[in-house]
Amino acid sequence: MTLEPDIRSRDRGHPAAEYRITRGGKNGRLGPGDTFNNIRQSLPYDVPSEETYYVHVYTSQDPDEDIVLDSHTFPNTITIGRRGGSGWSSDDDHGSKRGQATPVGTSSNTRGNLERRGDVDYFRVEVPAGGGQLRIATSGSTDTVGYLQRAQGEYLAGNDNVPTSTDRNFRIERNVTRGIYYIAVTGAASRTATGTYNLHVGFTASGGRPDDHGNRREDATRVGLETATRGALEQRGDVDYFRITIDRTGQLRVATSGRSTDTDGNLQDARRVLARNDNAGEGNNFRIVRQVTRGTYYVAVYGGNGRTATGSYTLHVGFTPGGGGPAPSDDHGNRREDATRVGPGTATRGALEQRGDVDYFRVDVPATGELRVATSGNTDTFGYLGGTSGGWLGQNDDNRGNLNFRIVRRVSRGTYYVAVVGGEGRTATGEYTLHVNFSRQ
Repeated sequence: MTLEPDIRSRDRGHPAAEYRITRGGKNGRLGPGDTFNNIRQSLPYDVPSEETYYVHVYTSQDPDEDIVLDSHTFPNTITIGRRGGSGWSSDDDHGSKRGQATPVGTSSNTRGNLERRGDVDYFRVEVPAGGGQLRIATSGSTDTVGYLQRAQGEYLAGNDNVPTSTDRNFRIERNVTRGIYYIAVTGAASRTATGTYNLHVGFTASGGRPDDHGNRREDATRVGLETATRGALEQRGDVDYFRITIDRTGQLRVATSGRSTDTDGNLQDARRVLARNDNAGEGNNFRIVRQVTRGTYYVAVYGGNGRTATGSYTLHVGFTPGGGGPAPSDDHGNRREDATRVGPGTATRGALEQRGDVDYFRVDVPATGELRVATSGNTDTFGYLGGTSGGWLGQNDDNRGNLNFRIVRRVSRGTYYVAVVGGEGRTATGEYTLHVNFSRQ
């Protein structure tokens, strides 16, 4: 059997090379255990003398390594497949060479699939004049490795798992100049990993504002308790992550301040989102209060109005050891200071998780008119309506014989609070929905 190079035997920058089988082998057949230069073959196929078959050669080395057909420097795997047939890259979603790369934009999300062991997906991105910071990363459950290369094949950067990552995706950030760049995505574990992924490409032009805080938990900025940290949402869709380490049980308070930026936020532990908030803080700022135990927590800050808002803000972190805050699974604060902000014309779900639980809501009324607050659901609720002075303006237990309350009150422009508690002496527990409506008069 003879192998004739279909491209250069040394092909810098290509993790995949093609070689042509012209004829020969044991009775014209390549079988398991057959070797050529001590390289093992797999997936045997008949090799008729009148047809050309192709060998897909891949290496466990980085894409910037030379591919050399030599037993000493290339002890890797050959997979044999007929061009255009099963086992060949004709069913590949993205090209396995730079010349077959899929073009992607500098702000794009592209789905990909590593269909088989050894698959490499190439992408081509063009950086505009002036250059800037290029950011590439994957998301998903597939264990991926990524590489960034110049158009000439020069290796710039590679990454396997983002430091402390638990999701097995790569992330690369690099300052680049104007020109063409290539991204290679492969499977981890010597390119044996397969599966789907999403490739994310971001770019900040030189002279623009680079991202001040990471967009993922793995890149979160560490902040301490009782701190104030400045941040900025530089562009639409930006997310700023912060990491907080708690060494004891207590009440954690996170909120933003700032006059102009509409911020939303959520609080997460290692597994899930614990709480979300839009405008419970002053103005358009969020505020979250949560009873927490020892561990690591993350705060995500993003723009309001569907993550379209941009601008600067300050993140405040406060902590009080021991009790004094909402119950561990409380969805809405137990005090006016921790009230969830709701607007007229809204329906907000809530739960009284335990006996004695109180859920506070804040309503900002824009003018004089009639304010109507009520609950719906199967939980026996009791409600109170109060103003900023601390007294109650109205209260109700069972409206028209059912288990839900309803309060209607003529009010002037200002801030009002609704407290929801369980009926039967605050012993009732369960889920409910709070409805808030307002009519100008």
